[in-house]
Amino acid sequence: MTFRNGNIFLTHDGMGMWSNIPVLMIGRTGEAIKCLTGLHVILLEKEKLYPHGCVRKIKVYHSPGKNATEFTQFKVNFGEEEYTVDVRMSSSLYDIEDLRKAAFAQALRKRAVQ
Repeated sequence: MTFRNGNIFLTHDGMGMWSNIPVLMIGRTGEAIKCLTGLHVILLEKEKLYPHGCVRKIKVYHSPGKNATEFTQFKVNFGEEEYTVDVRMSSSLYDIEDLRKAAFAQALRKRAVQ
């Protein structure tokens, strides 16, 4: 199992409120994996994570018109479920890691609605 930023994992059962939820890997802290649940950043042991999907950048595009807005499109995969989300880029959302977090959060919202 590879642990790299942008991968989505399912948490282990028996972890209380963090049981069996998808989390996005956003870094490492020593032996722990730094994960985003959508709202919270938590540290988990590698053994508590199971591969579940990934967040991958597809393309960057501009909206048409005089006041063009730049977007980055991502494919977010939760096992068999796949979502395509568009993240509006701004001065605070320009780094790929920040864009991935926003794409993960948008895909979680889409998933919850369905």
